[in-house]
Amino acid sequence: EEPFAIQDEATFQHLFEPLAIGPVEVRNRVMTSAISHDLWRFDPEGYHRWNLLGERAMHFYAERARGGFALLTAGQAMVHRSCGTNRPAAYLEQCITEYRPITDAIHEHGAKVFMQLNHNGRGRISGTDDWDPVITVKPGPSFYPGAGGELTKEIDRAELRDIQHGWALSARHMELAGFDGIEVQAAHSYLISEFLTPAFNQRSDEYGGNLVNRMRFLREVLQGVREAVSDRIAVGIRLNSAWNIPNGFTLDDAIEVAGRLQQEDLIDFVNVSAWGYDQSLAGMGSPYGPWAPIAARIRAAIDSDKTKVFVVGRIVDPRQAEQILADGNADMVVLARQSIADPQWPNKARAGDVDDIVTCIGASQGCIGRHFQHLPITCTQNPTVGREAEWGVSLFRRADRAKRVLVVGGGPAGLEAAVLAARRGHDVVLCESEPRLGGQVNVITRAERRRDFANVIDVRVRQLEKLGVDVRLSATVDVAQVRALAPDVVVVATGSAAITAAGFPEDHRSDNAPDGIAIPGASLSHVLSCTDVLVGGRADHARHVLIFDNVGYYQSSDPLEYLVDRGVQVTGVTPLGQFAIDMIYNDRPWFLDKIRGKAVDFHVFCSLTRIEPDAVALHNHETGREFRIDGVDTVVLSHGNAPRNALYYDLVDAFGDDGPVIHRIGDCITPRRVEHAVFEGHKVARSI
Repeated sequence: EEPFAIQDEATFQHLFEPLAIGPVEVRNRVMTSAISHDLWRFDPEGYHRWNLLGERAMHFYAERARGGFALLTAGQAMVHRSCGTNRPAAYLEQCITEYRPITDAIHEHGAKVFMQLNHNGRGRISGTDDWDPVITVKPGPSFYPGAGGELTKEIDRAELRDIQHGWALSARHMELAGFDGIEVQAAHSYLISEFLTPAFNQRSDEYGGNLVNRMRFLREVLQGVREAVSDRIAVGIRLNSAWNIPNGFTLDDAIEVAGRLQQEDLIDFVNVSAWGYDQSLAGMGSPYGPWAPIAARIRAAIDSDKTKVFVVGRIVDPRQAEQILADGNADMVVLARQSIADPQWPNKARAGDVDDIVTCIGASQGCIGRHFQHLPITCTQNPTVGREAEWGVSLFRRADRAKRVLVVGGGPAGLEAAVLAARRGHDVVLCESEPRLGGQVNVITRAERRRDFANVIDVRVRQLEKLGVDVRLSATVDVAQVRALAPDVVVVATGSAAITAAGFPEDHRSDNAPDGIAIPGASLSHVLSCTDVLVGGRADHARHVLIFDNVGYYQSSDPLEYLVDRGVQVTGVTPLGQFAIDMIYNDRPWFLDKIRGKAVDFHVFCSLTRIEPDAVALHNHETGREFRIDGVDTVVLSHGNAPRNALYYDLVDAFGDDGPVIHRIGDCITPRRVEHAVFEGHKVARSI
């Protein structure tokens, strides 16, 4: 449980105090960070040279202003054409008119808005049709996936001046567009941070060497921004408190940078962050509020009456946020993924409805995971993200006519459908065949590090109780029971079950269902599914388990983590290039931290060709080599799940067009991720 000292929500005296940030006063101490939501509008000429924040972004920000956030940070917005196109532009003059509706919509709800301006540097993860090189302080490979072997170009003097001019020009555009402040992105792995960090800045001119020289580029950027905007605009920086690499950027460096910039009257705020392929990436199982004590060190070293300190990093609960402020760690708490999961967070906290807050679980499947696929944002917990124009809080309506709705299945899809249908005024009955609600989430949470997934279920169960929904556990449903209940609508959310050597689950119907996993020896008694491991505990006392990952996702890594916790030796095998290859970028460091130093080994680009009682045979696709691993007493085949769809087809056959309206959602269509299930549950309930 989260160790929050503040337990009484009536004591939120710090959280809802106003705050002056330079010339800008905000109504409380809760803000959002800049979020790469990919709600852009691309170059209409078709050359993929730039993009702009679009109408969907306007509704995204307005929803959070309506939800009570005092300050929103838009962006990141790019200051120069060399930044690439993976984030929206600020350097184009047309941004002034394009972004004005965004600031107007935010101001309409009493919030203020800053724009974060940035140059990606080596963080540019997409190029342009003009084939511009990636510009960095130090030439070399990019850190980001998708670089394709392209090496970066060292920034020259002409480019340096042009990019600095781009910052000033962009800041001026943003003031004309109605923004209240400018946040200069000097954190993470981007261009300014590269200048600040010795590992990358090895220049021999006045921009390299000691810290005063390394921060010269940042000082000149801030000077240009200050000169470009009026006195009504707050100006500050987002700053790493550490970049944990050899010869990296340190907390002492951050304190000195903040102090020097304050002395020169260049900043009104410091937004404290961190970076590195390690514990500064907040994946599942990472600590809550890890940077609050670090922000406190920076705040104590500067004049906090003059320069305000913001802090981000897994701040999810109002009691936690209040504690951070009460302890003097920061002047403002920054919610990133939590603001995605619940845009009403401040309003709920102020009203004392803490238990109604939808908590970010840190999975990042819908936010960061989608961003790295260049897809618009969604959320495991909040299916309305990016669809605020049609599904926003203010647009919610009760149904014109109450109907009797039967939801079959109590996993995330069925729960979301039942909650929203009940909120819309329908008479809802929810039947779940198991003795507890949760569906596949109950499998996920058996891995210790991923137990925050339980909140997906818990928050919806609390709502079912408040709404008085008729929930029936250990209740199987067939055609006869549906006839007896006589619903107007049936929502089938019966989920999925593991594919095994014996074939697909009994309640799967298909004209093309295979017999099972066609690996010689797959039917031996020591061959298990992932569910057998996580729920059945059937490998708890094994000596050496081989997990064959044929799906490339958490279905394979969850049982591995579970077994490692129990001291079991595990070998992971996959035909793909990495075990659980699609694991979310910022989560893999925590997975690796979990297994580091344990009895774990991996074989990639390998297929399992035969299973024997105490050994397995493998084929390496890269080398063509056949080899054996002896001493394997348990084999786990991770081949994914199959839909439990028989009830849906039975109902369609039985009723046709003459009975209740029948919907099918979630894994019983085809197994996917939790965010798909929640989205479909929400969508179908909106339609009833």
